[in-house]
Amino acid sequence: MIRRRDDRKPLSNRHAPHWLSVSDMQGRVLDSTPLETGTDLYAVLARAMDRLAAEGWTIEDDGRYGSFFCNRDGVRRFVHVRPTDPSVTDLYGPSTFERCPTCGD
Repeated sequence: MIRRRDDRKPLSNRHAPHWLSVSDMQGRVLDSTPLETGTDLYAVLARAMDRLAAEGWTIEDDGRYGSFFCNRDGVRRFVHVRPTDPSVTDLYGPSTFERCPTCGD
């Protein structure tokens, strides 16, 4: 039997809220940006790649599956578009995203 290429497009759902997040290699969210419903999620990821490359980060993947790794000076980050709020959950459990204790931002 011939295996078929997976045509799944993880960023095709524009009808739900998403977040662009940057995590360290332990899954802790370092930065997160909410994206409006209807946003072209592939374009957001492409702009993030361009911005990080301009800042000196080496991009390790093309982002076609909604994420990519980047590295600079021995530091590696995971950048991805996610359908869950990073203030509620990290990749591996409850959020470690630090919020201001006074105002919650």
